[in-house]
Amino acid sequence: MKKQLNNWVLFSCLIMMLGIFACKQSTKESQVEAAEQKIKEETGKDVDIKQEGQNVTLEMDGEKITVNEGGNTWPSEIPAEVPKLENLKIKKVMRTDNDEMEAWSIIYEGTSVDRLDRYDAALKAAGFKTMKIKTPKGGQTSGEKGNLGVSCTISEEAAMISVQKQKSK
Repeated sequence: MKKQLNNWVLFSCLIMMLGIFACKQSTKESQVEAAEQKIKEETGKDVDIKQEGQNVTLEMDGEKITVNEGGNTWPSEIPAEVPKLENLKIKKVMRTDNDEMEAWSIIYEGTSVDRLDRYDAALKAAGFKTMKIKTPKGGQTSGEKGNLGVSCTISEEAAMISVQKQKSK
């Protein structure tokens, strides 16, 4: 339960960091300081946020979240057996790293709902055990294989692949 709460806090921090990107004012340093202060108020823990260009890194309690707003290529660190969504433009890549796992979220522009079935089939062909939920306007397929978890969410407008890789103890 504590781990779930910690993950929700980090997810909330990630959302706040994305808000920093949305503000293009010259007071970037004060925005970072305000975000750090708010996170400390909510968690009681010190946090360090660094922004370099479009890269934002948050470090708190041994956990690290890195967001690259402008990343538009498939991360080379993702294991090769994870299928890509081919012929779509990557809009954003986010990466999380902590002692227990590495995770990536890849957001794509434009897609069609029929890709969901093809991605589910690609996961199965790569040896993943999958589960799929589909509606007329989108859906999600998830797969597990060894220390990997993959989730692909597709709507009429966009798609997102999330990859989680558990680290060896």
